[in-house]
Amino acid sequence: LASGAPPAAVSAAYWRALWPPDARRAAAFHVFGMELLARLDPGDTNAFFTAFFALPPALWRGFLASTLSPLGLLGFALATFVAAPARVRAALVAHMARDASGRALLAAYLRGGDE
Repeated sequence: LASGAPPAAVSAAYWRALWPPDARRAAAFHVFGMELLARLDPGDTNAFFTAFFALPPALWRGFLASTLSPLGLLGFALATFVAAPARVRAALVAHMARDASGRALLAAYLRGGDE
């Protein structure tokens, strides 16, 4: 940045350096999941985690360790969706459509992580 750049431009440049697109995608993905889990009732939470730990270990371990790429996270999401019972799938879809974290997740992926 040029000397004397406006504070907003300096802030934006630092933000992009500290939070590259892949990191913003992963963060949006994790926030979406945390927000969803906070809203599920105990039965659906149990059903979600039963499906989660029924996935291949590489997927759930990669998710928990934050080592999945943005494409890997999408694969994880699809596998979780397929493995989950219908009521959890319905909650996932509703959460994606209605919650701000769903919109942020979609924006992170569709806009290349630029927000």
